[in-house]
Amino acid sequence: MKILHLAVDEKFIDMGVNSFERVWPGCNEVLVYSNSNKLKVKYCNAFKVSFIDLFNPKYINKIRNADVLVLHSLLPIFYPILLFSKKETPLVWIGWGRDYYDYLCKESELTLPVTKRKIKSLKGERNTINKIREFFFLLMKSSLLKRITHFAPVLKEEYRGELTKYKYLDWNYGTIEKDFVPNKNIKISGNKFY
Repeated sequence: MKILHLAVDEKFIDMGVNSFERVWPGCNEVLVYSNSNKLKVKYCNAFKVSFIDLFNPKYINKIRNADVLVLHSLLPIFYPILLFSKKETPLVWIGWGRDYYDYLCKESELTLPVTKRKIKSLKGERNTINKIREFFFLLMKSSLLKRITHFAPVLKEEYRGELTKYKYLDWNYGTIEKDFVPNKNIKISGNKFY
């Protein structure tokens, strides 16, 4: 079994991949997109990639040879390379919220007026090149969404609407016992910690 994870360099990736490793040890690799020289991902079998690296035959082959592809957030940076994956390969989308809230409500409901103005000012003028790029990314996203087989939202209550066309996965990054309690020798008795 070869499980390939696609992720940006975030602190939760190690915990997430470790959850997979507990079930499928030695079967997980991660392509981590980052512009930084120092990765936050430290412990899992990760390869740092740039956008250009994603078109390297080495990484395209990793995608083609994967038995399962796991997206840690649905980010545009990974749209193009996923077009190289086999159609029969299961594609798991682990949602982070920001990547699927537009499926739960209208974009206009997500921000208040001051934030809307700030977003508009940051976007600047949309020139023809930007419009063409946005169009192609929307096409790629549309193709990608048709390929997703499983979806894991942050909260079970967010599994609704359009998102129910994917099989639901109950998922969380890490566990209290393995990832959040630094001292494994803590003993609890009543209200006291030893």
